[in-house]
Amino acid sequence: MKILSLLLFSIALKTSLLYGQVSKTKTVRAGDDIAQAYSPNGFYRLSQFDKAILYRSAGTLHSDSLYNYNIYAGEIQFINHAGDTLYLNDPSLFDSIAIGKNVFYYADGMLELVASSYPVRLVKKTEIEMRPQTIGAFGVNNSTGTIVNVGVSFTGGNMYSFTLDVNVIVKETINFYFMDPAGKLTKATRENLMLLLPADKQEKANVYLKENKSGFKKEADLKKILEAL
Repeated sequence: MKILSLLLFSIALKTSLLYGQVSKTKTVRAGDDIAQAYSPNGFYRLSQFDKAILYRSAGTLHSDSLYNYNIYAGEIQFINHAGDTLYLNDPSLFDSIAIGKNVFYYADGMLELVASSYPVRLVKKTEIEMRPQTIGAFGVNNSTGTIVNVGVSFTGGNMYSFTLDVNVIVKETINFYFMDPAGKLTKATRENLMLLLPADKQEKANVYLKENKSGFKKEADLKKILEAL
């Protein structure tokens, strides 16, 4: 009985960890463009670098440089007056960074705004990892083992296009969080949402969730929940 209880607890724990997270993998053949296989924008959020507004309590900075979010590196990049592509040294200095219509926050890594309904903001953190695909016994593809970054360093450079001479497995993991007005993060779960909402919005959320089979893993479902508030 004790073993069964431990097993059920383990299953429940693993299931709970899935809320607010979604992962997918893709295999890219040797010589194919890995960045373009990931998205039409490559490993960038935007199709091209754009003007940005950097917000902070001391004042708003309208920068003359052009910015983009490098998803693979998990960092904001900008093009300086000399035409060099550089990383923003300390994004934690800013309350938020708006690049075009996209808004980013820094909290132990870059977070992207998905939707908001005061006092809750839905944000996501995207992580991309790559590993070479090896061939195991009898010519069977072997994609097991710990995912490690392919031995390439991206210091600046172009992330719209990228190729390697080996098959590569690309894994994307997106974690969704709720952010309160003070910037505190919690996993995107039903329980955490209720804790953040005032009484009137709790009622709206309960009605919506009762009438709609919305989960807390898909971005589209999470956006609809906040839109209903």
